[in-house]
Amino acid sequence: MDLAGGQGAVLEYGPWNRLSDLFRRRPRNGTCHRILTGLQTLADAKGAIVRA
Repeated sequence: MDLAGGQGAVLEYGPWNRLSDLFRRRPRNGTCHRILTGLQTLADAKGAIVRA
């Protein structure tokens, strides 16, 4: 997929307003929080998080 000029996103996801809705909806439904929490849990289990 070629994303030059944003055309790739339009071809992949449809009209710009659909793409915009997709990215606006994620923070509101808790997706970003779940992803961050999951990543932090994995990093903590591997000892990658250093608490001072």
